[in-house]
Amino acid sequence: MFNFNEADEQTSFDVIPAETIVVLEMAIRPGGASEGGCLKQSKNGDCYMLDAEFTVLEGQYAKRKIWANFTIEGQTEGHKKAAAISRSKLRAMLESAFGVKPSDKSKRAVAMRKVTGFGDFHGLRFIGKLGIEPARDGYPERNTILQIITPEKPQWKQVSQAGSNVRMRRTSRKPARA
Repeated sequence: MFNFNEADEQTSFDVIPAETIVVLEMAIRPGGASEGGCLKQSKNGDCYMLDAEFTVLEGQYAKRKIWANFTIEGQTEGHKKAAAISRSKLRAMLESAFGVKPSDKSKRAVAMRKVTGFGDFHGLRFIGKLGIEPARDGYPERNTILQIITPEKPQWKQVSQAGSNVRMRRTSRKPARA
């Protein structure tokens, strides 16, 4: 006999409202390609991406998930532009996590923006503003990370000073190999 009376109720799959500010933790979903197996190759093989899963850590949307791919390198001009955008977002995640303003050029700031590999992003916690990507290709609408909130923005201060029990950090955990 199986008793499901103690099981949690079904999770909602409704999108989180646009412009909601949340604390996120990043997990790398290894794809077995490139540096340390952290990247995945596109279906047609013309670019490499970092496959990431983000978990909302607190508040009414705690435990909800958001997924994103970050283009890291590719062969076309479009891939090169996408890779530049991805690098900017990854930099902003580091700045949010470690309380570094984008304009900060101090030794500490420079050091906080350096990683030994993409696996260093696994477990990174930062603040983000969510957006909503419209439904397409038979898939329902979904949340995206609209903006990374860095320390010079008032929203970063609001979340970080509101007694959040989640400290921004980088863990020593590495993603499982594919």
